[in-house]
Amino acid sequence: MLNLSAIGLLEFFLIFFIGGMLILVPNMTEKTLVFGVRVPFSKLGLPVFKRVKNAYRVLMGIITAIVAFVTLLIPSNYTLLVTLMPLIVLLPFFIVYLNAHYAIEKTKSESDWYGEIPVASSAEVTISGAELRIWVFFIPAVLLLAATFVAGVLLYPSIPDVFPTHFGANGVANQYSIKSVWSVFSLGFIGIVINAFLIILTYVLYRTPLTQDPSLTSGGTRRRIFRRRFVQMMGVILASLNIIFLIGSLAIWELISPGGYLLPLMMTPLFAMLAVITVIMYRTGQLGANLRIDQGAETQQTPETRGTGSVRKDDDALWKAGIIYVNRNDSRMFVPKRFGVGYTMNFGHYGSWALLFALVAIPVIILAVTLVLR
Repeated sequence: MLNLSAIGLLEFFLIFFIGGMLILVPNMTEKTLVFGVRVPFSKLGLPVFKRVKNAYRVLMGIITAIVAFVTLLIPSNYTLLVTLMPLIVLLPFFIVYLNAHYAIEKTKSESDWYGEIPVASSAEVTISGAELRIWVFFIPAVLLLAATFVAGVLLYPSIPDVFPTHFGANGVANQYSIKSVWSVFSLGFIGIVINAFLIILTYVLYRTPLTQDPSLTSGGTRRRIFRRRFVQMMGVILASLNIIFLIGSLAIWELISPGGYLLPLMMTPLFAMLAVITVIMYRTGQLGANLRIDQGAETQQTPETRGTGSVRKDDDALWKAGIIYVNRNDSRMFVPKRFGVGYTMNFGHYGSWALLFALVAIPVIILAVTLVLR
């Protein structure tokens, strides 16, 4: 019997959403980076690229469909397993990606693509922080978080001494807490931590210097637009999370009655967020690769039609499997991804390891404090 419960159907559509995003990733990356491998622009017309990309799309489509169908076969009482199914899509994704990466890498190693083309040094493109006041894009998110605390203060006197603080997938309370400032505003406090972290992270990423491909004449313009849209995307993500925190808080304060519709209500901002950021990422592309720039002076040209005929140097050795960047000579803690849209950490930078430790430690500390104060 198929699991057609609310959580089963939500996870089913979420898996298709995630799978669809992963299928589109090759269309979002920089043109001279194919599955994490640096490729001269003049070689992008080779049949191997189209063949490998088509194979990736077909395999990811099949895997997504299988995982989504298996989700509907899991009984609704196996809630934890059902909620983990979207993550299961990621494991075969990496396997399919690695297969494509090494196929391109093998073809590259068998041919001397860079042998006859002059290599130019990448020029850093820096943008002053004064050009864009990023805090403006976080105003809606901050107001939503503030609304959570305002509502909590107004409702605090009417909240029972013991009230529900957690609900099952069916909207039925399965955990209660004694009334206190921490228990009443727990989601709001968690929101403060997440908001502060993401806003600071966005500022750091916005200020991170970017390198420009010498074969891309409009690189500076594309990167400036990318920076602005990336900040906008982070604002959308944070606003969506704060809406979820607000709905969750109103549910535990019993201002809205928990029930079977609670989970779909809380998932709606998540789906809306995924839809918006997918559109932004696809229309923009990594570092503005998909932007429609005036085809006059700012066009992407092949090395043969460009004045110097130069291309960006081959830096594959700094990337493990095209996804893990290790460069102790690079002062940047974050660098743009080679596959996908956004940034990844430089694991040759000590700050990256400190941040990774904090990302693991902070949730553990929050959970421990919650258990102690409950």
